[in-house]
Amino acid sequence: MKDFWLCLFGGWFGLHKFYRKEYGMGFLYFLTCGIFGFGWLIDAVILLVKALKKVDIDEEYRAKQQKKIERKEQARLQRERELAARQERIEQLEKEGAVYCPKCLSTSVQYVERRKRLSIGRAVAGTVLLNPLWGAVGAVTSKKHYGFIKCLKCGYQWRV
Repeated sequence: MKDFWLCLFGGWFGLHKFYRKEYGMGFLYFLTCGIFGFGWLIDAVILLVKALKKVDIDEEYRAKQQKKIERKEQARLQRERELAARQERIEQLEKEGAVYCPKCLSTSVQYVERRKRLSIGRAVAGTVLLNPLWGAVGAVTSKKHYGFIKCLKCGYQWRV
């Protein structure tokens, strides 16, 4: 019943949300005056109906919090299992000496060679400083070319 009274008189400022330690929603209610009155009105009606039906709001809140904690724990355990499986797969690939994608651990990868490009800046500099022959040499001997490996499964590329 105290949730209803908190909502009725302080719902515009989110007092009922702060009371239940829902700080994010409390600040939202505080900054938007009860979500422009609509959130306050809906919460007041819901809490009034629950108060009239004599529903134990504290027990309902505890059950909700317990479910939230259980979901977080399940998600944490799932992440740990996935991380352990990934680490095991990496160790297996390292042991085999296989090349693999660091993103998806796929072994279907392809070597891609980046070719040299003509460098206009070097061509101009070579022509101005020396002569047109050196400009052509500067254009052709531009930047280094690198080899890349591309994952055929996810498309991720990394330099060798």
